[in-house]
Amino acid sequence: MITARHVVRRKPAPPPTNAAISSQLLQETAELFKAHKEAMLLAALIAGIVAETSQRRK
Repeated sequence: MITARHVVRRKPAPPPTNAAISSQLLQETAELFKAHKEAMLLAALIAGIVAETSQRRK
């Protein structure tokens, strides 16, 4: 009976930690990059050009 009470009164599992969420986000990002590698590289190139152009204008 004591064991049954202990099992029933168990605390719920804690929510996932930030490390687990970060790991999952990193994994999803890697999969997205693998699926759309050319588009990601082109976007990075354009972002770099825009950033450089904005720095020169200042």
